[in-house]
Amino acid sequence: MRDDRRRQLADLLAGRVAILDGAGGTMLRSVTSVAPALPTIDWLNLERPDLVGDLHRAYLAAGADIVKTNTFNATAIVQAGRISDSDLAQKIDALNRQGARLARAAADGAEAADPARPRFVAGVIGPTQRNVSRGSDPARGVAVGTLEAAYRSAARSLIEGGADILLIETVVDSANAAIAIRAVRGVCTAMGVAVPLMVSATVTEDGIHTLDGQTMTEFWHAFADADLLSIGVNCAFGAAALHPAVSALAAVAEIAVSVHPNAGLPDVAGFYGEGPEAMAAHLGAFVEEGIVNIVGGCCGTTPAHIAAIAAAVRDRKPRSVRARLPM
Repeated sequence: MRDDRRRQLADLLAGRVAILDGAGGTMLRSVTSVAPALPTIDWLNLERPDLVGDLHRAYLAAGADIVKTNTFNATAIVQAGRISDSDLAQKIDALNRQGARLARAAADGAEAADPARPRFVAGVIGPTQRNVSRGSDPARGVAVGTLEAAYRSAARSLIEGGADILLIETVVDSANAAIAIRAVRGVCTAMGVAVPLMVSATVTEDGIHTLDGQTMTEFWHAFADADLLSIGVNCAFGAAALHPAVSALAAVAEIAVSVHPNAGLPDVAGFYGEGPEAMAAHLGAFVEEGIVNIVGGCCGTTPAHIAAIAAAVRDRKPRSVRARLPM
């Protein structure tokens, strides 16, 4: 990340609550009949880049400062079981690179229209569906080397495509996240670049523990020395259900805290019931309480949700960070 972009990001996080965009997958599935025929929604980066670009632009118009790439499942581990192609590695690179380019083009367009407001691209690296902590399900295990190679490949292509930030999100296994951080740092060293890193876990129904059983305090201490830009929670059971996790993180974390919840839980028809106003009210209360720095949306959220959230937290001061934001 260039020094000027680093300063702009630091200024954003110091000055006000930053707005992350909303859902990619649920939104893209709602606007195309092509998606069910694809291995995962990430393939729209190549098959329908117009739709992906339009979604990024809609979120930017709604008030997002940071747009996430459509690359949640764009790792070799996820895709290997879905396509039988000898060019898998090249296609994974293409999914991530194109995903970052589409978000980059949209962010650059929004920034050109309003130069006083920088916009950033977060390259998304999802949980891969396989864990090094196998627990009671050996079939879901993965070798450390295989996992690290998958993370390295995704990170390299996202950076090459123009990502400002890398976001390791929906963490279900802290051991996986530690390997992802190591892989990203190795890629950055090899490429001679510095890319800020966000890490976000998902939690169980109790709103207190990660899926591998850690409390939020334990989750923070697992990564306290990782020089992250932010740590947070996402997905799960809706904004209100994430309050215990966010509050616990805010009490211990010395860096920015992020939250991007689902719009509640889907019903049998796949409809998410938490509307824009309700979600904005919950996240606005988080800001009023002084426990967050970055807010946005996950599954089921739309540009309308992000617009409502942005309005609810506009010009609000972020949570006070005790230590200098690592960049």
